Amino acid sequence: MKINEALKALRIELDLTQKQMINGTDITVTHYSKMEKGQNRIFIDDIFKILKCRNVSISYFFTRYFNENNRLNYSEKLNLAFYNKNLDEAKKIDKGRNFS
Repeated sequence: MKINEALKALRIELDLTQKQMINGTDITVTHYSKMEKGQNRIFIDDIFKILKCRNVSISYFFTRYFNENNRLNYSEKLNLAFYNKNLDEAKKIDKGRNFS
């Protein structure tokens, strides 16, 4: 997966518009839109800004979209469920955790 595709996938996963995705950063909607389309260069600083504003860890982002196993650890799954205000999902994750 390319970085622009991963950013778009994360935005969709978080159920955000492009404007909401970059809220709190100095990135314009036009620039971000072109980033998602692969028309503008994506700088690591911009990725860090976006992830920080969305409370998404760098570890989660790269594990989720660039790890061939696409497996999230327990805390990352739980963090995402709470971010999405999905208490039912958080309870399901907690019940299914494996300490082995």
